[in-house]
Amino acid sequence: MNDWSRIDVKAAPIGMICLIQISLTAVCFPFLALLGARARPISVAVILLSGVLFAPAITCSIYSIVIEKAKIFGLVGLLLAGITIVTERATLYFLEMGLATIPVTLLILMVVSKRRNQMKQRQIPP
Repeated sequence: MNDWSRIDVKAAPIGMICLIQISLTAVCFPFLALLGARARPISVAVILLSGVLFAPAITCSIYSIVIEKAKIFGLVGLLLAGITIVTERATLYFLEMGLATIPVTLLILMVVSKRRNQMKQRQIPP
């Protein structure tokens, strides 16, 4: 039985980071519509940042679902990414932009996972 009030971020830190990244992409377009043409440099920066982080965030969400204990962050992240892709078709370009970064993302995830396992082994008393 899951107690949703006891969801621990330490159990799924990568899932939480990915959820934040996907959330930023989801609010990117309403934010840009609010700014309008007044803040062109800010709009360009937000689009580039969201475009670069969207595909790796989806990859990390899948990692979170498969590996981490608390799977809720990864599931919510994938659900939000799917909704964002359906409602804002321009995010498909974000997905295409980020495809080149997926191998680097997987490499970083392997290093982080190995580091976390080493830290856990050091904390266990003999």
